[in-house]
Amino acid sequence: MNEPRQTTRAEPPRPDWREDPAFSEWTSGFADYGLHGDAGVRRDSGRIPDFSAVFALLDAFGRLVPPELQHQFNQLVREVLKTLRAVIDWYLERLEEPDPEPRVEDIPIDFD
Repeated sequence: MNEPRQTTRAEPPRPDWREDPAFSEWTSGFADYGLHGDAGVRRDSGRIPDFSAVFALLDAFGRLVPPELQHQFNQLVREVLKTLRAVIDWYLERLEEPDPEPRVEDIPIDFD
């Protein structure tokens, strides 16, 4: 007979999670986005974006994956990160290329 599968569950959030400095730091980035008519338009703050929330989300998804699928999930995350790195490399190469010379052709004009 099959044994019940053991799963690990994430701990529930603490009651004082809103006072956590990490939460305050993470939500401070949302001030760069408008909440009314300019929703979705980011104001340039000159700061480097904080990806810790994305990594926390990946970690949370990783904990939800059953152990027998953990290797496949890790491979998926690895492929996504490699693809992201390739896109960044492509974009940087594109930025470093000089602007192409405009192709100009001399057309003779007769004034006869």
